[in-house]
Amino acid sequence: MIIANNIATYPLLTILTNVGKKSFENMGRFVKKSGDTIGRILRPGQESLDASRKIAQQIFANKKELFVAIDETTIKKIHSRVIEGTSWFFDTKIGRSINAYRLLVGAISDGKYIVPISAAFTFGSDFYENPREAKIITVQHFIVTALSFFPDKKFIAVLDGAFASVAYLKWAIENGIRTEVRMHSNRVVIYKGEHLKLREIKWLRPKGRQMSRTIRVLWQGLTLYITAAKRIDKHGNETVVFQAATYVAKPSKHAEAYKFRWNIEKLFRTTKQSLGLQECFSRKAGVQFNHICAVFLAYSMAQLEMKKNGFKNPEAAIRAFEKKKRTLLNHSKPFLGNIIGIA
Repeated sequence: MIIANNIATYPLLTILTNVGKKSFENMGRFVKKSGDTIGRILRPGQESLDASRKIAQQIFANKKELFVAIDETTIKKIHSRVIEGTSWFFDTKIGRSINAYRLLVGAISDGKYIVPISAAFTFGSDFYENPREAKIITVQHFIVTALSFFPDKKFIAVLDGAFASVAYLKWAIENGIRTEVRMHSNRVVIYKGEHLKLREIKWLRPKGRQMSRTIRVLWQGLTLYITAAKRIDKHGNETVVFQAATYVAKPSKHAEAYKFRWNIEKLFRTTKQSLGLQECFSRKAGVQFNHICAVFLAYSMAQLEMKKNGFKNPEAAIRAFEKKKRTLLNHSKPFLGNIIGIA
């Protein structure tokens, strides 16, 4: 089989290889090439991210409001002790420490589609004097990057509770960044002159058929809008979660905006289960990062295929790719050429 060597080739191999891990060797066997050949096809991570950004611009061209979702995930390297940059992290699912990377990802979403456009490894105190500060700076960079690629769009940044810091929220307010973050129920705020934990503010709790309520508070000297959102699970059990925003909106708008953050969780799940996000075995951190970004480009391509053909989810788009594998591998440039303009 002739393999077209362009930016889309390696991502397509992560989609189409369906035997074993998405290692260089297995992808090579799939197309009757050596693992070294596949390694040479892998492009620098920044090229893959640039291609994903152009796909995002295509998918969201007609949208007026978008969301930038930012979250961190673990890239497991359980059986390796010699991969550059990995550290030991405690895995709550298996109850022991594992060797892994921590990866910070920024993605653009309209609530239905989501495209990853930024990624960076996050390292601990061995690399940074203040790892938390370094992470916040990276988050800020991701948001500024999103705004620069979509200057005509309105944005809301959505992040989980790990990012609900004074430093981040102060920066967002000072720069006019609309944002939603989860907040723990024990956070103490000033409401109507009283210092209260969020869970102690009775007026904030949704009542009856209400699904959300919002109040204005002071927290660490910052003016925030706290929303209590009611959630009902499949068994009919109700819980209330709290989130903080830097902008004024109806309670339903705040609650809906934060729900869109879950699209990035779906991105992590699909790229790990179907595209081999964790399945590069190189010892070099740079190659690991290039592989991760190529997998994100594969996911972006699946999102584009979803939109063009009306598929319900990226898994359906991936199955569609599999049906036309020979054409794609031999002539993958026409698939993306007009959109990303990269050979």
